Amino acid sequence: MMNMLVVVGSENPVKIKATKNVFKARYGECKVIGKPVNTGLPDQPIGLSQTLEGAVRRARQAIRALPDADFSIGIEAGLIEIPCEGTRYFDQQFAAVLDSEGWLTLGGEGPLSSIRLRWQNRFSPWEWRRGQSLLLSQGSQT
Repeated sequence: MMNMLVVVGSENPVKIKATKNVFKARYGECKVIGKPVNTGLPDQPIGLSQTLEGAVRRARQAIRALPDADFSIGIEAGLIEIPCEGTRYFDQQFAAVLDSEGWLTLGGEGPLSSIRLRWQNRFSPWEWRRGQSLLLSQGSQT
């Protein structure tokens, strides 16, 4: 894709650089722009629901800020409570990738992930279409 434009729902330089590295490796040169967003969620999401929702909200708000983008990315890290000899928390990351046709793809990385975000295909085992979710159970992908 020539002159690809990607928007990230964050001004965090680590998230912007990671997005640029992944898209450049897959598609070649591209322009990646970070935009500030307000997810309406705590700065440190707690739980699977808040973490996933944060990634999705970041992607959706970023595309509103830059509607001409080919892809919009929301990256969120949250703490997931695991009852194990008392309460323990694990860091879990999710990325939401929204394309120009409205497809939302989710991927995750962390101790609870059943899928790994590889960015090699446009659609992952979890596909969302314009807010209507269909979670497809899938084994681990490496």
